[in-house]
Amino acid sequence: MLGSSRASSKLLSEAVDEAFDDPGLEQAGTDVLAVTDLLTREKTLRQALADSGRSATERKAILERLVGRDLSPLGLSLAATAVGQRWSSDADLV
Repeated sequence: MLGSSRASSKLLSEAVDEAFDDPGLEQAGTDVLAVTDLLTREKTLRQALADSGRSATERKAILERLVGRDLSPLGLSLAATAVGQRWSSDADLV
C-alpha cells in the first residue's frame, strides 16, 4: 500500500474509531461489508469510486445514488468517507 492509500486507510480507521460508541455501528459494519463485496465484484464501479480525477464530492454522490437508500446513515457515512479519500490503486479501496 503506497503513501496516499496508507493515509486514506488511517483516516478511515479514525472515522470508525470516532463511531465506536454509536449504537448503529454493528449495522454500519454490515453495510460497509456489503459495499466492499459490491466493489470487489464490480471493477468498473470500484475504479470510478477510486478515480482521483473525480472530485470526492462526485465520488460520494455516485455512491449515494447507487446504494444510499439501502444503507444505514452511519454505514453510508463510513462508505462515503472511504470513497472520498485518495487511493493509490482502486484495489486499495476494498
